[in-house]
Amino acid sequence: MMDQALIRKTAEELEFVLNKYCDVNEYVGYLKNSMIPLIRDAKNEKITEPVKCNTSTYRILFEEHGLRGLRDLERAYAHFRLQITGGMTDQRRRLLEIFEKNKKEIEEQKRKKALEEGNKPD
Repeated sequence: MMDQALIRKTAEELEFVLNKYCDVNEYVGYLKNSMIPLIRDAKNEKITEPVKCNTSTYRILFEEHGLRGLRDLERAYAHFRLQITGGMTDQRRRLLEIFEKNKKEIEEQKRKKALEEGNKPD
């Protein structure tokens, strides 16, 4: 079941941040124009099934056109995208647990290596 309140909330947050930057950065304007139909549907509770998102266009905007530096925009987009694609499923939760476990293991390896080399760990 799609959480309509959460979908609407994340849509409103994304719309707010898009409006904040669209007059300052032309690529935010492109992103806003492409997202408006989905945002509108989300706010009107019309997204009842997970949406398939083509992330390549958005990845290009964030990575190659400087949108990655707009952390609040990146966060709002990620939260909205998560909700419209089905929310936090068991599969996604397990995947995040694996990522977190791997991240901790890597950090521990770095810490041990730094100690071995006589450096302070981060």
